[in-house]
Amino acid sequence: MRQLALLLFLLPSLALAQLQTHNTEITRGGALRRTEYQSYAAQTLYVDLTGNDQNACTAAGTSACFTLAGAVAKLPKQIRNATTINIAPGTYTESLVIVSDFRIMYGGSLTFTGAMGLYTPATGTSTGAVTTYTPQTGATSPGLTSVAQTWTADNLRGRFITMTSGGAIGQRRVITANTATGVTLLYGFTVAPLPGDTYQIETPSVEFTNGMFVSNVYSAQSAIYMLLFQQLSITRASGNVFAFSSGNTLSMTDVRLVGGATTSTYGLTVTNLKSAPIFALLTDVYAEGAQTGASFTQSGPIAVLGGLMAFTQGTHALAGVGLALVDSYLVSSGGGIWAETRKTGAQAVAMSRVSKWHAGAPVLSVVKCGGLAGSRGIDLTGGDSASYPIPASDDVGLTTFVGHAGAVMSISNCADGVYAGLPGTLFSWQSGTLAIDNALTAAFRVGQGGKIGLVGATVTVATSGSEITMDGAAYTLAFLTSLTPAVISNQYGSTIWK
Repeated sequence: MRQLALLLFLLPSLALAQLQTHNTEITRGGALRRTEYQSYAAQTLYVDLTGNDQNACTAAGTSACFTLAGAVAKLPKQIRNATTINIAPGTYTESLVIVSDFRIMYGGSLTFTGAMGLYTPATGTSTGAVTTYTPQTGATSPGLTSVAQTWTADNLRGRFITMTSGGAIGQRRVITANTATGVTLLYGFTVAPLPGDTYQIETPSVEFTNGMFVSNVYSAQSAIYMLLFQQLSITRASGNVFAFSSGNTLSMTDVRLVGGATTSTYGLTVTNLKSAPIFALLTDVYAEGAQTGASFTQSGPIAVLGGLMAFTQGTHALAGVGLALVDSYLVSSGGGIWAETRKTGAQAVAMSRVSKWHAGAPVLSVVKCGGLAGSRGIDLTGGDSASYPIPASDDVGLTTFVGHAGAVMSISNCADGVYAGLPGTLFSWQSGTLAIDNALTAAFRVGQGGKIGLVGATVTVATSGSEITMDGAAYTLAFLTSLTPAVISNQYGSTIWK
C-alpha cells in the first residue's frame, strides 16, 4: 500500500516532466541547465596578451584570457551581480569583438575596464606645468597654456589631459585642439588649475584594432552604468569602429574611437537604443570617422554629462558629418558637445526625421566647419531634404534643436551657421548665448517652411555673407528686432522670430 501511495504521489511530477520533454521551447534538460545562464555572485575576469582562452580567466597575467572574446564567452547571459572584465594594457588585434544577448537584472552590472597611460606626442613632452588656465567664458572654450612645450598642432586632438597636482588633481578632460604651447578642452575643470600645477597627456593604453559590436543588451534597472565601457581605445580601418544595435543601456567613459581616414568609417554608431528615462550616458568620449564621427539612429534619450567630441575628416568621398541624429533624442548637460567637420560641403551636425537635441545650462556646445565651402554648422534637414517625410502639422517637429536657459553655443567657420530648410524643422534658442562666427554665406538660412526662434537669446553674428537668408531673400538681425512683433515670414511658411 505504501508503494502504491508513493506511486500516486509521483505520478503528477512524472507527467509534468513528460510534458516538458515535448515542449519545444523549454526542455527538461534545458530547465536543469538554467543555472548555467545566470550569475550568482560578483565576478571579475581578466584579459591579457600573455593569457590563454582555455584558462578560467579569474586571475591576471598568464592566468587571464588571451582575447576579450574569450572572456565574454565565459559570461552567463543573465547578469545578476556586479561583473567586470579587466583588460591589461596592450594592442589587441583579435577580430571584431561581439558582445550580444545579455540581460542585466536587478543588482547586476557589466563593466569592461581598460587603463590609461601616457601618450607620446609627435613633438614636445607628455608632462609639464601650467602657465595659464582660461575657463569657459561665454562661447569661448576653456584651455590652458604650457609655454615650455613644442607640440605639433592638433597632434593631441582626441587625447586626454589629466591634472597631477593642484586643486584639480585627478580631473581628466578631452583635448579638442592644440597649438605648440596650448590645448583647448572639451569642457573646463571644476577647480581652476594655477600656474605651476602639473599635468600629463594620456590615452587609453588598451587598444582593439578591429572594432567592437554590441547588440541586444537590456537592463531591468532604471539606472546608468549597467553596461559600461571605460578607458578603452578602439580603432578600425573601415566600417563601424564601435557599433551598438538594440538595447536600453550604454555608458562610456574615457573612450577613444577612431576610424580609418580613407574608407567609409563611423567612430560611434548607436541604433535602436531605447533608454527611458535615461540609461545611456557618455562621459569624455572622442569619436572620429571619415564618413561620420558619431551617429545616433532611433535612439534616446542619451545624456552627455561629461563631454562628447564627434569629428570627421579624411579623404573618403562620402558624407563627412561630425554628429548625426536620425529619429533620436540627445540631452547635453554638465559637459560639452564638440561637433566638427573638415570636409567640403558637409555638416558638423546633421539632424533628420524626428530628432531632438536639448542643450542645458551651463553647457558649451561647439560646432565647427573648418571654413570650407558648402558646409553647414547645424543642418536640421540631415543634408537630404528629399528623403524625409513632412509631418502633417507644424506642431509636430521634423527636427528640433532647443537651447535651454543658460545654454551656450559657438558655431564657427561654416558656410551656413544654422539651416532649417523643411516644414517642421525648428531651431529654437530660448535663452542663453549663441555666437556665430565667420559664417561664409549666411548665419541663419531658413526656407521651405522651416522655422528659427531666438526668443530671449543673446545672439552675436560675424559673417562675410548675410545674417539671415530666407528662401533667397537677405535680412539683418537688426531689421528683425526692429519689427513689432519681431517676426519675418513668407508665403512658404518659412519663419524666423526673436
